[in-house]
Amino acid sequence: MGGTEKTAQIFIKYLDRDRFNVYAAGWRGGPRADAIRDSAAGMFISEDVRAMKEWIRARQIDIVHFHRMGLPDHPLIATFTEAGVPILIEHNIFAHVDDTADRDRIQKHIFVSKAQLEIYRQRAGASFDASKCSCIYNPVEMEAFDGYAFDRDFSRPTFGRYSRNDPTKWHPINVQILPFVKQAIAGARFHVIGLPDSYRDAISAMGCADMVAEFPNTMSDRKLCDFLNGITVFTHGSAIGESFGISIAEAMASGLPVVTHTGGDGAQAELVTDEYNGFVVDPQRVRAYAARVNHLLRTPDLKRQMGERGRQRAREWFNPTAIVHQLEDLFTSCHQQLSAPA
Repeated sequence: MGGTEKTAQIFIKYLDRDRFNVYAAGWRGGPRADAIRDSAAGMFISEDVRAMKEWIRARQIDIVHFHRMGLPDHPLIATFTEAGVPILIEHNIFAHVDDTADRDRIQKHIFVSKAQLEIYRQRAGASFDASKCSCIYNPVEMEAFDGYAFDRDFSRPTFGRYSRNDPTKWHPINVQILPFVKQAIAGARFHVIGLPDSYRDAISAMGCADMVAEFPNTMSDRKLCDFLNGITVFTHGSAIGESFGISIAEAMASGLPVVTHTGGDGAQAELVTDEYNGFVVDPQRVRAYAARVNHLLRTPDLKRQMGERGRQRAREWFNPTAIVHQLEDLFTSCHQQLSAPA
C-alpha cells in the first residue's frame, strides 16, 4: 500500500519496451502484485534464494534496480551477484549507508528527494561519492487527477489526511489540533483514511470524535480522488517525516493546499513551500499549526490559489514520463559504461 510500492508499479508500467525488457521480482507479494504482473514481462515471488537466482540467471538480467532502506543486506546483494547481474542500481528510500563491501557492487544510489540525498551525504562522510548519487522524485500519475472532474467546494471547512494504518506514518499533531479547530470553526470536519487505533482513542479522549469521518483505504485512483475532492485542506503529519511523501504529492496533484511540518526525513518541507502551496510549521507548535489550518479553512480563495500552485508544481516535478526518462537514461548510461572497451 505504500508509496515505494506504488512507485515501483508506475516505473514498471512506463519503462520504454522498445529499450528494455522489464521484469519484476520480490521475496513476498502484496496488494499491488496483480497490477505489477499485468505490466511486467514476467514476475517472480519467492523467498527461496536459489530459485530467485535461477530465475534471474535464466533471463540474463543486465540491470537490477532494487528498492531498500539503504541498510546493509548481504543476502540481497549476494543473490544478484551470484545470479550474474553486472549492474546494480539502488533506490535508497531512507538514506541509510551500507558501510560493508557490498556498497562497491552498487553503481548508482537514487534518492527520492534532495533532503534524503543531503542526509545520506552527511551520514556517509568521507566515503560519499557524488558521482554515484542521483535525486529522482517519485512519479505521480497526473492523468488520474487531470481526468477527474474535481468540483471541490472550497467554502467547506473540511480538512483531511490519508495514509497507511501505521503509527509511524502519523504524527500526534494530526489530532492535537482538533480541539483548537473545533473551538474556532463551527462545523469543521476531519476526513481520514488509515487512522491508527491509538490516534482514534486520543481523538475520543479529547471529545472530538464527532468531527471525524473515516473512509476505507483504497488502491483505486478514482476512490482516492473522491476522498480528496471531499476536503479543502490536506493536513499532513509523520513522526519520522517523509523521505518523499506520496500522499502530499497526490494531494497537490488534486489541487489541495497542504499544511505540514519540519523535521524528520524532511522531504515534506521540500514538496511544500511555506506560504506558497501551503504552510510548513514546527511540529512542537501545535497552536501555530492549528492557526494555519483555521486560516485556510476561513479563506476559500487562498485555499484555491495555493491548491492551484501545488497542482502546477506536481505537474512539473512529478510527471511520470519525465521521471521515467531520467531512470531510463541512468540505466542506459550504466550499461554503456559496462560495455565500453577498457
